[in-house]
Amino acid sequence: MTCIAALSLDGVVYLGGERGYSDTHSTSSSTQPKISAHNLYLFGYSGNSGVGQAVKYNFNFPAIKITNIDKHMGSVFIPALRSFFEDSKITLPPNEEDSGGFIVGIKGHVYEIDTFDFQCVEYEMVSIGSGSGYAMGSLYSTSHLPPVDRITTSINSAIEYSPSCLGPVDILTKSSTNPRQKNPSNIYKMKITNS
Repeated sequence: MTCIAALSLDGVVYLGGERGYSDTHSTSSSTQPKISAHNLYLFGYSGNSGVGQAVKYNFNFPAIKITNIDKHMGSVFIPALRSFFEDSKITLPPNEEDSGGFIVGIKGHVYEIDTFDFQCVEYEMVSIGSGSGYAMGSLYSTSHLPPVDRITTSINSAIEYSPSCLGPVDILTKSSTNPRQKNPSNIYKMKITNS
């Protein structure tokens, strides 16, 4: 279930996601996006949706007090996330297949976080979820397009070919040079062929 994709380009983070939720029998489209904005952060989740929703609605995304964003993520963000799970008594699944995955965009940087071992890795281009392979292939082949078009095409690729992904597509952007900008969320309607 899920496809979340992100790009970091020229100090801007582009984050997109679809809205499919699936079980062994069916896939349905939610009314709520899997991506969200939290002050200076953009956040998207895949995998265990209960864990992702807990972070989306209840986690206090920590203030940034140092200029080294990689150090901030490792020494502030990840410990705060671990403490949130412990304090909230959220039991994480014991195996990697059932864990949750996050993409966090912050000040022009994009990180993938896995709740199985809390690894936090920075990428310029990344996708998570069951449709991530299709999205990554699309992102690789569309470097000539504008970033929002690349994200849209990558998510649409997952919707077209992964039976657990459904539209619509949501996109958020955040600039590191204008961090207080309002976050535009564009919903792209498309023909759904795999319902």
